[in-house]
Amino acid sequence: MATPLLRPPEIRLPIITTTTAATANPPMGFTENNSATYLATGNPCLDFFFHVVPDTPPEQLVERLLKAWDHEALTSLKLVCNLSGVRGTGKSDKEGFYAAALWLHKHHPKTVP
Repeated sequence: MATPLLRPPEIRLPIITTTTAATANPPMGFTENNSATYLATGNPCLDFFFHVVPDTPPEQLVERLLKAWDHEALTSLKLVCNLSGVRGTGKSDKEGFYAAALWLHKHHPKTVP
């Protein structure tokens, strides 16, 4: 026999952590056409993929690469290789790839043959 309901069910609010709060309200900005956009996704690897384009300054690329590498190194290495991809397999960003490869060679030399 089931136990009788002693009181109404409780409403439990989710516990908000700093990670949850950061992803719940990501920073907003504007595109070149003044459209609203998110400046960050909360995942540094995803930010590296979307924000590093052929005209990205090397300093900004290295900054994003450092954050992505600290978050997940293997995925970051794959994203660096994606920068050099040609023939539809990557971004065809030769200058960005060279900047990232130099950073890798300086900070993680065993990853670059």
